Amino acid sequence: MLKLFRLDPQRHVFVEAPLENQIDRDRILADAALKRDFRTWLLDPKHIGELDRGTILIPEKFLATGAIAATPVGFAASNLQPAFGIVQADGYGNEVLGESEVVAALKKAAAQGVALENIRSVAGFERRLNDITCAGCHQTRGIGGFHFPGVDWMTEKPSNSTVVPASPHFFGDQPRRRDILAAISEGREPDFSRGFSDRPQSRGSSELAGTSYEDGWGAHCYQQRPRLADNDASFRLWTCAEGLACQLVGSSSRFGMCFVKSR
Repeated sequence: MLKLFRLDPQRHVFVEAPLENQIDRDRILADAALKRDFRTWLLDPKHIGELDRGTILIPEKFLATGAIAATPVGFAASNLQPAFGIVQADGYGNEVLGESEVVAALKKAAAQGVALENIRSVAGFERRLNDITCAGCHQTRGIGGFHFPGVDWMTEKPSNSTVVPASPHFFGDQPRRRDILAAISEGREPDFSRGFSDRPQSRGSSELAGTSYEDGWGAHCYQQRPRLADNDASFRLWTCAEGLACQLVGSSSRFGMCFVKSR
């Protein structure tokens, strides 16, 4: 159960507050006016750019005050992911966003000079919409929370979440955080943009190459097909290092993990 509480200075008590960027999917789907407002706000080119950079802050009137994140699933669409069902093929009548609306919004943003680095397709848009939420990030190896699960020395065989002191998301994000601190200390404008939670932004550095955070053993990947046109533009760089291959998890997705090639 994910919850956020803010201190009410007048009453000196903590009260429930909306979770940052945690889309209240069910409430939006059930309220035609709220759905219209959300569509208009989100598809604005300025907000498309912020969504792509991972710096967007969705207004609280669209947010939930709680979320359930049962366990990381990593790849497949899940009812626990806030953006699940937000974007659908046009014509069903109950979608918040139709696929053609997303395509048109991305084209409009590009035409207005908004540089899109991560979102290059409808699938990338929907994944990013999940990625920026508390529960959506938790569905990856981000583990959520404060990213410090700690080492459980009392366990005979530690699980993946307790064998290291911090989450893969935390380790993979360190080059970006270091660059931000360096920019601040040097008086430069910091770049707060980030990649997907399960595929960190390398910032033009080779530090993460060959590691489980970028393209090494255990890294999240997207199974590439020989023809470039058959690969989703948002995930074409999610490849594996030499000697590894992207092995799928489940049959309904092209996302998987980098493991040693089978002979």
